[in-house]
Amino acid sequence: VTSYDYDAPISESGQTTPKYWELRKALANYMYGETQAKVPELIKPISIPAFQFTEMAPLFENLPLAKKDRNIRTMEEYDQGFGSILYRTTLPEIKTPSVLTINDAHDYAQVFLTGNTSASLIAVTERRH
Repeated sequence: VTSYDYDAPISESGQTTPKYWELRKALANYMYGETQAKVPELIKPISIPAFQFTEMAPLFENLPLAKKDRNIRTMEEYDQGFGSILYRTTLPEIKTPSVLTINDAHDYAQVFLTGNTSASLIAVTERRH
């Protein structure tokens, strides 16, 4: 289950949900004699045999050339319609434990400190770590 499955009429795997059938029933009231299309049969999931990962591609060793910018911009402002953007900054040295506040992270964000994952944020507008 992913965040996109919640309350959707059709799941990511194409399965109809109770909401789908309720919507279909409601829309039938406005079809004025037209016939609703048949719902295709569900494609059955397949079993994938166990396998081993034998290679990896570390994120920080496979990045494209960086774009330098004084402002944080959105994916749309960089004309990037998919994927991820890595934002980097150098934080001042802090000698005591502190709270890092991240505002307006949408969908998914990962926080790395010195190259190691420190936090993962999913579908949040504000989260503290």
